[in-house]
Amino acid sequence: MSKKVILVSQGVTQTDEALVLGTPKPGHLVEMNSNSVIILQATASVKTQVLVLMENDLVGKGVSDVYANGDRARAGILNSGDRVNVRVAASYTGKVGDKLESAGAGQFKALSAGVPLVRALEAVSVAASADDLLLVEVI
Repeated sequence: MSKKVILVSQGVTQTDEALVLGTPKPGHLVEMNSNSVIILQATASVKTQVLVLMENDLVGKGVSDVYANGDRARAGILNSGDRVNVRVAASYTGKVGDKLESAGAGQFKALSAGVPLVRALEAVSVAASADDLLLVEVI
């Protein structure tokens, strides 16, 4: 497993830095609330900015380390072509090239009726556990 969330960027990755609410993990799809706090993106199947929580490598933490409520965190504002590790919903299975949408709770799921945000760069043949990482490319 990679030690980074953002693997390939098509330019300089812009980041937002703020306190987190709850206990999110690197790779979660997030958004900024009206108080400028990073929260999990909660609405499934909607068009949203691809803003992904990054690992806290400034203090030696990796992609599997959970943030504590109130920690300061960075989230990468991603662009088309960027390759990143994201969190998928439980029971996700898919093949390379599958398009994914927001599943809510900071996760991604196979495209059903929503807006495609990323496409899978690796296959998952055994049903994923909630919050497993998947390598994707931003559409």
